[in-house]
Amino acid sequence: MSRRRVRIATAAIVSVLGVTLAAFALVGGGQQAVAEGDLIAFSCKEQGNPWYAVCLMRSDGSERRILTERVAATDPAWSPDGRQIALTWHETGSEFQRFTEDDISVMDVDGSNVRQVTTQRPGESSFDPAWSPDGGVLAFLRSGEVASESPMRLGRLSVASVDGASIRSLGGSALVADPEWSPDGREIAITVPTVRAEVPTVRNADIHVVDVATGRRRALVTTPDVFESSPAWSPDGSRLAFARWRPATQFDGKASIHVVGRNGSGERLVLAHQHYASGPVNLSWSPNGEELAFETSPSVLCSAISVVTVDTGAVRRLTTCARVSESVLSPAWQPSAERVG
Repeated sequence: MSRRRVRIATAAIVSVLGVTLAAFALVGGGQQAVAEGDLIAFSCKEQGNPWYAVCLMRSDGSERRILTERVAATDPAWSPDGRQIALTWHETGSEFQRFTEDDISVMDVDGSNVRQVTTQRPGESSFDPAWSPDGGVLAFLRSGEVASESPMRLGRLSVASVDGASIRSLGGSALVADPEWSPDGREIAITVPTVRAEVPTVRNADIHVVDVATGRRRALVTTPDVFESSPAWSPDGSRLAFARWRPATQFDGKASIHVVGRNGSGERLVLAHQHYASGPVNLSWSPNGEELAFETSPSVLCSAISVVTVDTGAVRRLTTCARVSESVLSPAWQPSAERVG
């Protein structure tokens, strides 16, 4: 669930024929496979869509299906029961050069019953949703217009009831990224950047957590002159995974994935990773807590999704790409039966 680098292209890698039937087939009629936690939602390319759509695939990369049709949508996030997906619904027109007036919506797992959660405000966007563990509230970010090619999309942390009836700020005016709600509901992990005021660039980023009840923030992972982002809670809430890179990464491609205890202790390297244009970002745990899906870039032109085993560092590819039109983004692993109330 995290920073979204969106690249613009107009090519297809999936068919939109029979969207609803295909989605029902993939989730086994709606109930059985939902409880398995075997699906990964992600952003995908769609024919005739210069942005991205939302797709599903099995956790082995098979049976890819598209859920949204002819709309610009990104940032899929699963409800705790695995039966709904929240997403960023992008505006059209100049949206492909700038994020303008995006909103948060929720849909059923087959792509039907789409409901808008946030109220559109002129010149302001709501984006990057994350569910509370009870399924009743969404954390998200709000910001003004920003260029779509910005390396990190920042906003003010906010929370809204899923029906949209109640919306409030949780972090004041501070600009953050990558909200991720803890499994016990008490905290939201975020990426906190240090922005160079005279030039609108991020020169450092750290992992913090926000107390949901009070709005107070505490630092969890901080390293001077190093970028740490994409926090992801383990299913049991005992650990956080995150990505790390340095200013030199843009030249040598060297980055890494780590895990750390909830109190900031016991940091451990999971994967030393070589990438190109972006990654590793948008981390998402498997329901059993053994693997992490992440977004990476096997070439300078495109992004793909891989999975790493947390204990061994072994990597398997879920998607491959050689051109922009094959890019996929933002994997989100469906919760398992154990987390369904």
